[in-house]
Amino acid sequence: MGDYSGKRGKVSARVKVRKVIIPVFMLLFFQFVLSWNPAFSEEVRVRVLTNRASVEISSSAPTYLINNKTGDSITFAVNRATYSFKPDASGIKMVAFEGDTPPLADFFPCEIIIKPEIAKNKISLNKREYRGALLIKSENFSLDVINILDIEDYIRGTIKYEISPRWPEDAVKAHIVAARTYALFQMRNKKNGDFYLESSVLSQVYGGCSGEDTVADALVDETRGEYIDYEGNIIEGFYHACCGGYTEDVLNVWGIQRSYLHRTRCPFCKESPHYYWEKKFSFNQIQSILKKNGIDLTGIIEIRVKEKSSTDRVLNLEIRHQKGRLHISGTDFRRFLGYNDLPSTLFTIHQRNRGEIIFKGRGWGHGVGMCQWGARGMALLGYNYREILKFYYPGTEIKKLER
Repeated sequence: MGDYSGKRGKVSARVKVRKVIIPVFMLLFFQFVLSWNPAFSEEVRVRVLTNRASVEISSSAPTYLINNKTGDSITFAVNRATYSFKPDASGIKMVAFEGDTPPLADFFPCEIIIKPEIAKNKISLNKREYRGALLIKSENFSLDVINILDIEDYIRGTIKYEISPRWPEDAVKAHIVAARTYALFQMRNKKNGDFYLESSVLSQVYGGCSGEDTVADALVDETRGEYIDYEGNIIEGFYHACCGGYTEDVLNVWGIQRSYLHRTRCPFCKESPHYYWEKKFSFNQIQSILKKNGIDLTGIIEIRVKEKSSTDRVLNLEIRHQKGRLHISGTDFRRFLGYNDLPSTLFTIHQRNRGEIIFKGRGWGHGVGMCQWGARGMALLGYNYREILKFYYPGTEIKKLER
């Protein structure tokens, strides 16, 4: 889960506008749009695309464009038309290549907001629909796109990517509250950045409207505004797929101390298909992967565990090679090999001849906070979502946002 902040360069606007007659009521609407600020303060900003050479925007309903930097307005209707936005020396270039509605301008400054006239309408970005608004930013001849939307709509767009909506209701509710809490924590601690969250595993996987589910939507509404609190503060609501029997102390993973993120014995996740796993690598594979990550080794001879945590997760490894020894943390080693290829740091090493090594392990994920498969197991045993959350985040309580 990454920590990002960005400073963007200012590009002066060179705007070329076609002459157009706009009714008075539309001028009043445009004035409203330019000062647009949702009444609900819990508004999340998610980076959904980065470093793109171009993006495509379309909508089946009237949609407007706002200069986010200067307040100078360029407004237009995207109505059954598809527009391509590309970085340009003057900011952002827009081209209409589908539909009959021509653009009112060709060039825009380096930050623009695309927003539907009616809040419930959606915008299509590269053929994927999103709620809320889209902020397009140009820097160094590439584009970033940030989705700005209500936190409840954001949570709806994460559900199918992070948990099965068909699991027991209380397991899904526990996940929803943890996910909302994680997002709120990031929002509170990144107030000055361009965005709070990534749309990938670096934060929570978010897919816009494609992540929504009618069953899960109802559970989001039932828990609307609920978050996990510890001594008056929103917690870091970390969670993972399967802990393999014990959750991990956050200090051993990210080097931070949180009273509510300590080791917890979890007997509830044994039905997970990831409870046991086995992965095989050759030394040449590992050597090549490490080299791509800036670690140049010559001829790996042996890999062994140097230190483990109280939950048996690997804290440090030693790699012996022809030119010496390399010490690397278990967290970094897993990150380099790939989160899918080395599911957790809860593993043992079984070295073979001919330069092969087998990792035998348990669980999937970093092991910190709520175990999703454990939450499922608890729900099947009759625990409600509040009891599940108190089990994985001891000493906490559930509170509700004030609107």
